[in-house]
Order: sequence, then C-alpha cells, then structure tokens
Amino acid sequence: MRTVAIGLALAALCSGQEGSQVFISRCIQCHDPNSESHAPMPEALANLSWQDIVKTLETGSMRAIGAQLNAADKMAVARYLGKAGPPVLPEMKGFCPAGAKPAGGGSSWNGWGVDDRNTRFQPAKAAGLTAGQVPKLQLKWAFGFPNAVTAYSQPTVAGGRVYTGSNDGTVYALDAQSGCLYWMYQAKAMVRDAVVIGPGPRAYFGDLESNFYALDANTGNVVWQKKLDNQPFTRVTGTAKLHDGRLYVPIASQEENAGANPQYSCCTFRGNLVVVRPAMAALSGGPTPHRSRSPPGRAAKACSISAHPGRRSGPRPRSI
Repeated sequence: MRTVAIGLALAALCSGQEGSQVFISRCIQCHDPNSESHAPMPEALANLSWQDIVKTLETGSMRAIGAQLNAADKMAVARYLGKAGPPVLPEMKGFCPAGAKPAGGGSSWNGWGVDDRNTRFQPAKAAGLTAGQVPKLQLKWAFGFPNAVTAYSQPTVAGGRVYTGSNDGTVYALDAQSGCLYWMYQAKAMVRDAVVIGPGPRAYFGDLESNFYALDANTGNVVWQKKLDNQPFTRVTGTAKLHDGRLYVPIASQEENAGANPQYSCCTFRGNLVVVRPAMAALSGGPTPHRSRSPPGRAAKACSISAHPGRRSGPRPRSI
C-alpha cells in the first residue's frame, strides 16, 4: 500500500489560555455574587456577543484589564463568556474541488485509543506502512490553523479524510492524500478531544463548554447538538468512546481552579460520564458548516452516570 505522510502544522505556542482559565485567574474576583464591585455576573455577560466583550476589553470600560491580556486571551475569555452569535469562520483557501471524494484506503486512526482497550497500538495493516518505513517518511502536505496559537485535538483518519479540531472551535475535514479542505465547522468553544467517526458516517466531538456535536462526516452538516452538563465550569476534554451503539462521553471541570478564590463556594462538581444514544438523535440546534446546510430533526437522547458509585453527581440518570 502506498505510504502517505500526513503533516499537521500545530503552532505549539503557550501564550494563549483557555477562556475559563482566563476568567478564573483575572475576572472572577469581580464578576462573582460575593464581590462588592457590582460587576455584571457571567449570566448577564452571556447575553452579549463575544465580539462586543472583546471590544469592551480593547476600547471600553474594561480597557485597563484588557491591557493586561494578550489578544488570544481576550478572544478566549470573550468566547467563554459571550453569546456565540453567527459563526465567524476564518478566510480559507485550498478547498477540494466541487464534488470531489476521497480516495479509498485501508489506513485509519479513529478516535483516541483506536480499540476497545485503548491500547493506542496501530497494526501495520491499519497503518498502511511498517515500523521500518517510518524513518523514511517525507512531508507530503501541511495544514496551518488560522486564528490559532495551539491545537490540542488529535487528528482522526477515517474514510480517506483527516478530521481535527482547533483552539478557536473550528473543526476541519481534510483530504488525507492531498490536504485539500472538504469542510469546516465552527463549534461554540475550543475543541480539544479527538473526533470519533461512527456509522452514517457521523463525526462526534465535544467542546470546552460541555456541548456535544454530531455532524455528517461527509458534508459537515449538523445532525444534532446537545449540552451535556450545566455546571458552569464543565467541559469535554476526553474523547468519547463509541461502543455497541452508544457514545460514552467523559465530562471534566475546572472548578478546582475556581476553588482557589476565597469568594467561590466550592464545590459542586464531581465528574460525570454521559451516555448518548446517537441512533435516536437528530438536530437540536447549532451553526452550520462552511459550504453546507443543516437538516431538521429531533433532540439527542442522553443520561448521566456518577463518577462515584452509590453517589449522584447531578440529576438522576435519565433520557433528555
């Protein structure tokens, strides 16, 4: 099988933080119910567009605070607090020709750990190359992430496409052979987990506001979107596992950082595992991808499982 080297140019700069980290370290002291500053609460800021929050940090009443933040941090905290509004997709070139389809191939890496035991072992047949060929690989193409300084998401290779997220919330589907861009989709927050490809084909992933998405893997159209946890600091950083027709989604949190603030009433989150039945799910909202449109449908089904047997963290497991 033809050996293909896929290079993703990840700008591994550490100047930008996640929006929740910026809020906890620089903003929560004033934007807290126990503060005497009378600053608006996060719930009120959620009614503003994130672009307006950036303007306030750059030229408005919060300019003094904004001056202490770099551009990436201002955008991150604004996207964390503000209303998403219409998706703002970066200007891109290099789209695949209209009607183009990926060449078939046996090479694949789907999700995080590949197999049910999370071994992260890639057999030569699945890789399309042997260990001895690895030192001889040469760069064939590279992809630069626009408007981004980091890229945490591990690429997924399936069906001749490469799927990857980015720290501005954009998910990309690229051609594995040429690197041309099939589609891109703007999620509501940073996407750190790997995309999981399931039957349909569907592309599943979460973001740092604990939203979870199902897209048509061929077109990027939204099939459904669901908020999996309402605790304000929850997020999806671990990759979901698709097994026996169900998606197992780990929910994490940054509440331990908020707990360092003496004005914060800690703690309300223990960790969750949410089980989603994708076969029963359909559209529940969300923006559409570039060059695509979304079909109508119904809401996703999910239930929550506590990380502590015998104790509940959140509502009783149920379908939603």
